[in-house]
Amino acid sequence: MNLAVLLLVGLLGGCMKPTTPLPSQAPAPQKAQKPPFEIDGLPPALTAGCFDDADGDGSACDRLDLLEDGQKTLQRLHRQQTIEMTAALENVHSIMNRPANTPTVRLSANPLDTTAWVDPMGVYPATLVLRIEYSRGLDYLRGSDTVNELKTALYQAKRLAETQKIQWRKQKNKYPRNIVLPDDLNRERATVAVRFNFVDETLNMTLPDRLARKHLSRETVPWDAVVAHVSNKEIVQPHRLQLASPLMIKAGGSIEIVELSPSLDRREFVSRVTPQEACGLAGELRFVARDSTPPMRAKPQGVAQSGGGR
Repeated sequence: MNLAVLLLVGLLGGCMKPTTPLPSQAPAPQKAQKPPFEIDGLPPALTAGCFDDADGDGSACDRLDLLEDGQKTLQRLHRQQTIEMTAALENVHSIMNRPANTPTVRLSANPLDTTAWVDPMGVYPATLVLRIEYSRGLDYLRGSDTVNELKTALYQAKRLAETQKIQWRKQKNKYPRNIVLPDDLNRERATVAVRFNFVDETLNMTLPDRLARKHLSRETVPWDAVVAHVSNKEIVQPHRLQLASPLMIKAGGSIEIVELSPSLDRREFVSRVTPQEACGLAGELRFVARDSTPPMRAKPQGVAQSGGGR
């Protein structure tokens, strides 16, 4: 029994072919493992700062600090200079705007030519002659010594403008060339050429444009002369003449202020009167503020024998 089993096993073993694994059953080749990525450590806490340049020497931060300091410093200097110049020009403005006196005048009437009268209800010419003597303009501004006071104030403003220009240039040169400043500051630092033509001298200077146009002005209301024939305390016909201003201001690309020069002026005014109005006819002169209306009633004070009036 045992022998038979052994023979059977032997026969079976000799008849069976050895088996080989199918291709699909072959184990996949293993890939080489890559080394793991390096992981950064925890970053440091964030702090306020600026970007350094590529060299890491801090020059970018230094440049930024310099520009910011330049803007702040120049703005402070501009404000201080504006305060100083405003005070100087306000002094000039106060002198220029003192009330003015009127010039010397003389009013006379030409004799009426009654030979041409042919109609008692007609209207005929009557002539008044006004003579004006102007002195230098600053003599009309009220004050003990207006000429010297105004000149002193102007020279002070001129010296201040020159000093401020040097201060600004010296301070600005401490910072990068062409440093950018705010637009409003640049506008306020624009300048204008100013010329004062006095009777006895000419003064030139350069001042801040905005402040010069504001303060170099005269707001005081000027005088007009109203010349009229008067009859029975009623004004027959008024004639208005604008008197020359003590200071004439011309503002354009530059500013020019001209003092009135001494001169003589003669004006004739012709009214149309009736023969009835001619009885007791007189001439009257009034000084009135520009654009104001004088009363229509008059108070004549006598008539000269030659026909001249007051």
